[in-house]
Amino acid sequence: MDSVPEERGHPTLNYFKDTDDGTAYCFLMSCGANREKQFDDVWLITVQKDDFSTHFKRIEYENIDDKFTARNGQAAVYDKDNKELLILGGQDSVNNVQYNDLFALDADYQMKKVEFDLSEGMPFPRVRNSHTLVRDHQNQKIYCYGGANASEGPLNDLYEFDQKENEWVQLLTSGKESVEDVPPPLEMHTSHLYYDEESNPQLLIFGGRSNETLSSSIYRLDLEELQWSKISEMPSIMCSHASALIKNRYVIVYGGFSGTSIFDSIRRYDIETNKWLTFIKSDADPTCEFFTDGRIATAVANANEEVVLLFGGSSALKDYNDTFVIPVEKLIDDANFSEITQVI
Repeated sequence: MDSVPEERGHPTLNYFKDTDDGTAYCFLMSCGANREKQFDDVWLITVQKDDFSTHFKRIEYENIDDKFTARNGQAAVYDKDNKELLILGGQDSVNNVQYNDLFALDADYQMKKVEFDLSEGMPFPRVRNSHTLVRDHQNQKIYCYGGANASEGPLNDLYEFDQKENEWVQLLTSGKESVEDVPPPLEMHTSHLYYDEESNPQLLIFGGRSNETLSSSIYRLDLEELQWSKISEMPSIMCSHASALIKNRYVIVYGGFSGTSIFDSIRRYDIETNKWLTFIKSDADPTCEFFTDGRIATAVANANEEVVLLFGGSSALKDYNDTFVIPVEKLIDDANFSEITQVI
């Protein structure tokens, strides 16, 4: 049995619990692809709280009816209420097949396809990859935004999955002030479920690719009013980056591609002040490979608002399977950041 997952980009990474003795964080990493192959594997990653050492264990899940297949560009969320990992869509880039299926990996490590009423008139997301999936834990709803498929290219549709009713609804949205507030069709963006000062859910969208154009825009959708607002800009046009929301205030962005450059930096966006800063690498780990030639398609997850874990990704030359753990206390401390002096 393999002790370490193979190098890859575009895996999913989700925190799901602490160990029973409280000494480590537990993450689930799944699928993805490298330059040679794509994967259908699932790995348990544990990070020890005392020294941040990382350990891997391959999950031998039961693939019910053999329906779950190797893929990349999928999206995933962890449902802490039902204790299951939900994986939506993606693509088989070897056989040029794209998916819109939804699978649930439960606590007994059974991978089951989630079935829906697909009779005429019932909405369901089209096939896609490079989309995003977020969960509103307060209301037990999941939101799928954007992505791309072979026939239509990038998409800007938005679907809501009501877990209580087990049904999908396509949401019709508009710009709060004008059509310029509505994001264009996007893939390879990132998104987060953020709660405003009144605890209303908001969907945040960062960057991405729209046909041949890359985006630097940040959009916010009020999920009560279904109105978009264009709220800010990133320091660069960017796609295929990784990002994590911490403390319901900061968004940490790592890596990404500008069309000409692959970034090696961590940047922080403050939702409250609308300000960007860059992480001082020497305060993190100057020898860390994450800060050598930069990466795209890295996976990232926030554990319990205590640590952020980065896994793998791809540079211009190679694919990776290493990890980097950053305490959240470092990521919210302004002393570990500096002003951004150059915009690429």
